[in-house]
Amino acid sequence: MALTFPEFVLCPLRYPPQCLFFSKFSPRISCNATSPSTEGVKEKRERRHDAMKRFLLKECGLSISHLPTVMSKDPSLFRCTSTDRAQQAVQFFRDSGFTLDQVRKTILKDPSVLVRTVDGQLKPKIDLLKTLGLTEQDVGFVISHQPRILCGSLDKNLSPKIFLLLNLFGSKDNLYKALKRTPGILVYDFQTLEKKLKIMESIGLLEHQIKEILEKDPRFLCLSRDKIEKNMNFLTNTAGLHSSIVVKYPLLLGFSVEKRLKPRYK
Repeated sequence: MALTFPEFVLCPLRYPPQCLFFSKFSPRISCNATSPSTEGVKEKRERRHDAMKRFLLKECGLSISHLPTVMSKDPSLFRCTSTDRAQQAVQFFRDSGFTLDQVRKTILKDPSVLVRTVDGQLKPKIDLLKTLGLTEQDVGFVISHQPRILCGSLDKNLSPKIFLLLNLFGSKDNLYKALKRTPGILVYDFQTLEKKLKIMESIGLLEHQIKEILEKDPRFLCLSRDKIEKNMNFLTNTAGLHSSIVVKYPLLLGFSVEKRLKPRYK
């Protein structure tokens, strides 16, 4: 039964006012009714979702089973008003020498690449990688393994990071070889790389030793501070190895102390 106006004023607002008050005068009004504008918004949202889904399946080499992964990583992708920017990004990757499989891997790892502008965000970074001597096939390999390289600022992150790595590896050729082996070294931001170098210095490694380690195994840059310190402490203090031995066999820094180093030392 509809409330009178005084009853409506005095009662707790447990229900939307339009249901309590206006129901007396307009019985046809319902709280659950969907307005035409709401229906329109829902239809637009569904059309956008379907358009992006069709694009991913038809143009990007994805399968139905891949869609939940893409949606969980970047739900906003399915709310884009059109697929124009995504189409431009994919076309740019293909024109840059990416295989369809590399495009698929790139999107699955970081769907946000599809909403980045080609001229402003993607192309300048790809061009910078090519200056290191990477071929189109190499760039496709590196990006499809670590698409996060395309994130962040070119001038504030990627360029100074590459300059730092060039200094570490000594030449474009050495850095080129390192990137082909370990694309992940370009994922870390500039500040993180600087901190890693300070960690290496803090455990007693000299600059030429750091360079020697990186030439042998670039994955050393991907190790955490705790990992480096723990392994170095065991190898030099417990096992009594000289740092030059660690430099000669840098893989020792990547092994588990508990599962590999201690059992074999005993």
